[in-house]
Amino acid sequence: LRKVVELDPDHLQARRLLADVALNVGDRDQALREAMKAYQQNAGDPDAVRLLVGVLAVKGEKQQAKDILTLAEKDHGKSPKMLLALIEGYARIEDRDQAERLAKVLVDSTPETPDDRIAVARALLASNRPGEAEKMLLDEYKRDSSNPAVAFEIGKLYSLTKRTIQSLEYYRKALAAN
Repeated sequence: LRKVVELDPDHLQARRLLADVALNVGDRDQALREAMKAYQQNAGDPDAVRLLVGVLAVKGEKQQAKDILTLAEKDHGKSPKMLLALIEGYARIEDRDQAERLAKVLVDSTPETPDDRIAVARALLASNRPGEAEKMLLDEYKRDSSNPAVAFEIGKLYSLTKRTIQSLEYYRKALAAN
C-alpha cells in the first residue's frame, strides 16, 4: 500500500486502507497522517471526509472532527453523497442535532440518481424511518432490478430490521446482478 501511495499520491483507496491498517495495529498517529493527506488531496470527496472524521473520532478529537465537518458542509455540502458523509460524521462524534438537521435536508431533497436515492434511504434509516427507507429502495429496485447496489442496500436494511429471510433474498439478488 505504501508503494501504491508513493507511485500515486492521489490514490484515495490506498490511503484509506493504510489508515485502516494503522488504526487496526494501534498506530493512531500514522492513521491520522494518512487521513489528513487523503483529505488535503480530496477535500470534496465524501470518503476522504469520512476517513478523516473517523480517525479523529477514534483519537477522541471531536472538536477537530466537527471543524472538518463544518468546513466540508460549507464548501461541498450540496450533493447527497456528501450530505450522507456529514450525517454519518456527526453521528460518529455524537452530535445528534447536526446529524438530524442534515438528515432532514437530505430527506427533503429531490434525489436524481440511484446513488442519490440510496443516500436518502440511508439518511431515512439513520433518522429511524425504516419504512420510508424501504419504500424508497423498493421503488428504486422496481425502476432497475439489475442494479446490485440497490439490491445490496435492501438486503442491509432487512438485516438491520431483523428480517433475515428477506435480507438473504436481496443479498442473493445483488450477487446475481453482478
